[in-house]
Amino acid sequence: MKNISFFVLIIFLISTKFVCSQKYSNIFINEINVLKPAFYQVLDTVIFLEKQSPYYLDTLSYGIMLYKSITNNGDSILCFKIEGYPNKEIFIEDDRSGGYLLYKNHYFFVTKGLDLLIEFVSIKKNGIFFKYCFNFSPDEDDRWSSYTFIYYENRFILYSYNKRW
Repeated sequence: MKNISFFVLIIFLISTKFVCSQKYSNIFINEINVLKPAFYQVLDTVIFLEKQSPYYLDTLSYGIMLYKSITNNGDSILCFKIEGYPNKEIFIEDDRSGGYLLYKNHYFFVTKGLDLLIEFVSIKKNGIFFKYCFNFSPDEDDRWSSYTFIYYENRFILYSYNKRW
């Protein structure tokens, strides 16, 4: 019995030392203000589709990456790639998030192409500090879906949806 108690104590001390040795930083991220209500349709579509998946949590966070692309007829279109993940640290690591929006209990972080989003949102001067662990290592779990929307002729269109579950 003493051996088991000693073993449990050693495991506890090792795990406590590991947890306490994590280094954290606070990263300030500005809040985003939505200018065009149609942008909420994109977020609502993502949340609606996510709620149908078996892994859905009401606390999932999402990263939004924007880029420009060219259509077959030469028109320039704006593309939004949105991916969800249960731990928001993946979107704020290395101070890569340009802004965040809290919508329906989900954090949406713009991680790339914030300058392309200016037509739809503005950056507020206020924001919050997010705690970030320097030793953060994302899970190798690939169940999280990704969505690509395009903005073309003043409309948001769900272009592709990759279910990974």
